Amino acid sequence: PGSTLGPFSLEADINAIGNTIDLLDMELVLDGNEAEGVLTLAAATADRRAALQGTLDFERLDLSTYLASLRPTSSAQMPTDWRFANLPDLFSGPLDVDVRFASRELVLGPLELQQSAGSIILTPDRLVMALGQAIAYEGSVRGSLTMVRQAPGMTSALDLSADAV
Repeated sequence: PGSTLGPFSLEADINAIGNTIDLLDMELVLDGNEAEGVLTLAAATADRRAALQGTLDFERLDLSTYLASLRPTSSAQMPTDWRFANLPDLFSGPLDVDVRFASRELVLGPLELQQSAGSIILTPDRLVMALGQAIAYEGSVRGSLTMVRQAPGMTSALDLSADAV
């Protein structure tokens, strides 16, 4: 219940060659957000981690539900609630991610952006969430959040800019 991941469906043509699976002509629905696109999943090999790459195109992408879950709460239960997870654990997964997205409308709570494009890149030592462009109130915005794992902790950087907003 609440603001966690909800209903999910995926339809795609599958092309499997060797250790790679392509999801072509894909239609994805997650929590009412509908996307079309292509994803490629490559299995790990002796010299390479598993990888997920692709592009997703949304008419409307509403992330408000997920932002709501970032707020402090007295109902969260340690250690099963993801809000108590150590941020460096983001990097410990077996999968590199490089997914690009575009959306005609991007909703983040009260903020509504038009014509947005961005990416999410995750490697064992770095997470980059970037908004390469978006129309906001007749102006434009762009920015990125970068988190880099460095012993014994992590560094992060937030870069935001706006023109004629």
